[in-house]
Amino acid sequence: MREYVFRIVCFSIAAGVLLIISPEGTRGGLKKHTKLISSLCIVCILINPMAELVDSIRSFDADDINGLFGTDVEGELYEKYDEIYQNYLDGGYGDNIGAAVKDILYERFGILKENCRVLTEFYDSDGDGVREPGKITVILSGNAKFKEPESIKVFISELFECDAAVAVE
Repeated sequence: MREYVFRIVCFSIAAGVLLIISPEGTRGGLKKHTKLISSLCIVCILINPMAELVDSIRSFDADDINGLFGTDVEGELYEKYDEIYQNYLDGGYGDNIGAAVKDILYERFGILKENCRVLTEFYDSDGDGVREPGKITVILSGNAKFKEPESIKVFISELFECDAAVAVE
C-alpha cells in the first residue's frame, strides 16, 4: 500500500512539473495534450490494484474455496440442493401427481377422491439427475374396495410409464 501511494504522489508531482513547464500556445497547444496524457496515466495508476484484484478473482477456483473454509463446500452445496429437491418431490410434485391420479380414477373408474390415497416414489431411472415417478401406489378404501385392482394397476402403469400397485385398506 505504501508503494501504491508513493507511486501516485511521485507521478502527480512529475505531471504537475511537466504541466508547469509545457507551453500553452494557440488553442491550448502542447499543455492541452500533456494534461490529457498525464490524466490518463494517473487513472491507470489508480485502477492498477483493481486489475490485479480482477485477475486474482479469475484465478480463484473451487479448491481455493475449499482451502479457505477448510471443508468440502461443493459437496455440502450438493447435499443441500439434493435435500431441497427431495423435499420438493415429496411435497408439491408428489401431491400434484396424486391429485392427477385421483382425477383420472374418478373419470375412468368412478372412484371418489375420498375413497383413495396415492403414494408416489421417485427414482432416477435413466441416470440424467432428474427423478421421475418410479412407483405409484393407489390405496383404495370405502366403496372403492370393490373395484377391479388389476385393471387399475395396469391402467396407471401404462399411463405414467412406471410401476404401479393397488392396495385395499
